[in-house]
Amino acid sequence: MILNAITPDIAWTAPWNVLQQLCHLWRRFGIGIDPQDRLYISGAQLQEAGLALDYDVFHLLIETDFTALLWAKAIDPAAVTPDTPSAPGEQYEISMAFDPQAIAPLIATLLGSHVDFPQLKALRKKILPQRSAIPPDLMVGLLEIVRSPSIQETAPDEAVVPNQPLNMLLSQRLEQEKILNNVTHRIYQNQDLMVTVRMALEQAQRLLRVDRLLVYQLDLPTANPEKFVNRVTFEVVSSDKVTSLLHFDQDECLTNNQLIKDAYLNGKHLAVNDIETQPNLSPCFKQQLQGMQVKAKLVVPLIVEQRLWGLLIAHQCHGPRRWRKNEITFLTHVAEYLAIAILQARSYQQLQEQKTSLETLAQRRARELEDALLSAQVASQSKKEFIHIMSHELLTPLTSIIGLSNTLSYWTADDNSKKLSPEKQRVYLQTIHESGTRLRNLLQDILDFSQTEAARSVLDLQKFSLKQLCCRVLNGFQELGDRQGISLKFINQLEPEQDSFYADPIRLEKILSHLLSNAIKFTSHGGEVTFSIWREKQKDVSFQVKDTGIGIPPQQIPLLFEQFQQLEPSMSRRYDGAGFGLALVKQLVEIHQGQIHVTSTPKKGSIFTVRIPNQVPRNLHPVGKGSVGGNQGGTIVLVSQDEEMATLICELLTATNYQVIWLIDSEIASRQISALQPILVILDAHQHKIQIEDIIDSLKMAPQTQQIPTLLTGDRLSDDQWQKLQKHGFQDYLPKPIHSEKLIDMVNHYVTRHYLASTL
Repeated sequence: MILNAITPDIAWTAPWNVLQQLCHLWRRFGIGIDPQDRLYISGAQLQEAGLALDYDVFHLLIETDFTALLWAKAIDPAAVTPDTPSAPGEQYEISMAFDPQAIAPLIATLLGSHVDFPQLKALRKKILPQRSAIPPDLMVGLLEIVRSPSIQETAPDEAVVPNQPLNMLLSQRLEQEKILNNVTHRIYQNQDLMVTVRMALEQAQRLLRVDRLLVYQLDLPTANPEKFVNRVTFEVVSSDKVTSLLHFDQDECLTNNQLIKDAYLNGKHLAVNDIETQPNLSPCFKQQLQGMQVKAKLVVPLIVEQRLWGLLIAHQCHGPRRWRKNEITFLTHVAEYLAIAILQARSYQQLQEQKTSLETLAQRRARELEDALLSAQVASQSKKEFIHIMSHELLTPLTSIIGLSNTLSYWTADDNSKKLSPEKQRVYLQTIHESGTRLRNLLQDILDFSQTEAARSVLDLQKFSLKQLCCRVLNGFQELGDRQGISLKFINQLEPEQDSFYADPIRLEKILSHLLSNAIKFTSHGGEVTFSIWREKQKDVSFQVKDTGIGIPPQQIPLLFEQFQQLEPSMSRRYDGAGFGLALVKQLVEIHQGQIHVTSTPKKGSIFTVRIPNQVPRNLHPVGKGSVGGNQGGTIVLVSQDEEMATLICELLTATNYQVIWLIDSEIASRQISALQPILVILDAHQHKIQIEDIIDSLKMAPQTQQIPTLLTGDRLSDDQWQKLQKHGFQDYLPKPIHSEKLIDMVNHYVTRHYLASTL
């Protein structure tokens, strides 16, 4: 078995009695230990197993935390059996190695031999490959033996045996072990990273006696998220005479050289003994070192999670220095332990961030639950209030209707001698009529509100006169105002050319009716309600309803437009109403893309201002020859009650640069299409057949719409059914389920045809 390939950490010449003490030390550590924890192999064991040795002495100690190999050869070739010195005066060349990587080939040779080492196979998997932490008692035993005056030190190879007393070498190794053990202890206790790094640098600097020891960290983030910087983040100097490099960040020689980074990432180190005589030193690097007063330099990598995190750098500033193997090994071990500390600190920081994030998330979830609970409580209370209000609003007119109708039936019966006077009958009938009207309006408001809230309400855009609309609304409240002693005033600030307007007149009338009804309701006898209208050129129109009523407290204004919201307690209500009139007004204003604003002063009155944009239909045809062939743009009208299919078509065509208007109410579809003048119409066969035929017949009969392409979509049709529908004017048919590409191709095709026909 050849051991020449192993580079010893310590080698010297000593007499046989010193070698005997060393052998005894190795045996003491190896014998009697559980083979599961530590393995001891001697030369005698190998000889008995039939393995030939080239050395007279062989002792191997293997543990998960350290490896130690002792081998020796007699200078006199007459040496006899292994592990047995021949004579008291015999001199031996003694070698010791503690590096697991250096001893690994020997272990592999033993495992590959014909001798079975089952405990070695099990223990090999547990060996730490990074370093060998020599137990302090083994180191102390070595020091006691080495300090014996019988040792005659030689230095046959300066690369192996340092040019210093052997006991100083072992003492230094013991100090190295203490420093590394101290770092390990701080890592296990999860000490502060900055304190750990500072402590390790200070102790390593004193032990190695270097002028400057620093950590150069790579890829630090900056204020610019796309820019990173390299910087010296830790530093220890021997004296004030050594220039500080803390926060230095101008190392372009490293930043721009990926080959150097790759070498460090592969575990290589850089040892420059003298920058003036060092070969292959780039001019950039040499000039940089001279500027830092560096004469010699040692660099080892800091690798964290297989990434080059930074560099551990030692500088000698007062003269050249020959970096020895044990110094390089020690600094490499320090870098490995610091990498572990950095990884642990990073993991701890991530854990703290996750903890903070989870705490924040838990607090947010708790607040959301509290808000949800409060909302549920408010909703429950609002439900009770709404039920109470609706009971009152429904029962009051119903009571009048039932009571007065019974009275009329009783007093007008043939067998009743007493009859009601015609005047009294007219009063009763008028009250019944008003109560019925009140019930109808209330139910209509509920229906409008539910449709608008569900986003199923589509504007029926028409051109109409603003002045006529305002007069019609105001006249409807004139009698109510007179009956309550309230003066109604109308201020028209429209110019004659501003009277024409595009919007949904029915819903606009409902907005104004609710505002006037509220103003009259909350204005006492002798008060005044002013209704004003004005317009900015030909654009938006503004309506304003001003009253001299009870006013609204400032803290209650945000509640005005909430559904089912009453500003006075339900048990002491003086004014009727279901509590969603203004909520409906707000929704109707918003579907017009308008705005509503309110100002109020308690006991002085309120002002409601509504601004509605002019909803002029846009005849959006493709412009220019370059637009023909796809992504045409323009308005397409879809008439369908199938919400799922209509949503799909709207999303597909909108993404293809079309504007899609979805109509649900087929009864107003013909009038809407005529006003919008789209470039294409899609009808859903899901509608009643009669409605579809009526819609397309009306489109083909009107000159302004008969050229608009009309497509049909629905369940698959037979040939006879499709031929009948073609006679009504349908250009094409798209069966369900809708195929996206086919829909877009078909729409583009007919839009292009329509455009070309309109330009001829």
